[in-house]
Amino acid sequence: GSAEAVGAVEVLDFGVGTPRAAQVEEVLRGLLYVGLGELDRGHNVVTPLSWSGRTTFAGPPVDPIDASVRQDACVVHAMVHEREGQHHGEYGTGWNNCGYWLGVARDSGSRPGLSDHPGFSPASCPERLLGDIEKAYRSKDPDLIADVEARLLFQWLTFVDYLDERLRECQ
Repeated sequence: GSAEAVGAVEVLDFGVGTPRAAQVEEVLRGLLYVGLGELDRGHNVVTPLSWSGRTTFAGPPVDPIDASVRQDACVVHAMVHEREGQHHGEYGTGWNNCGYWLGVARDSGSRPGLSDHPGFSPASCPERLLGDIEKAYRSKDPDLIADVEARLLFQWLTFVDYLDERLRECQ
């Protein structure tokens, strides 16, 4: 992302001011970084809300206000790794790590599966999309890749709208 856009996300103030809103704002900030292609920044923002241990890159964990904040942070954490794709990180490919975080998100929320999550439509649900992404990139088929990239953008936009609505509910 451009330095100007990254700087704007860093200082973005949603002005809601409640403890719940502060945590939803951080999840949204992480998601905005993902949209800018700033995966490390997005990862650093959502890790304290989604991982229970201290990390060298993101510092100490933060206790989420409730299960839905943790679940949303885990979903954005999964999106970071989903976009890392075939690149290897600490736990295999980004896709492998994405699968892990989708499982954590599924298990940490009050919903039985992410397909029921209000932040996704059936077409943008990460559980359904992950296999298609990996298949498209491994095939190197430009049409399949273009299709999954469009679906990834739709997934991101849908989740931005969902988190924006959550912030409005905090007012």
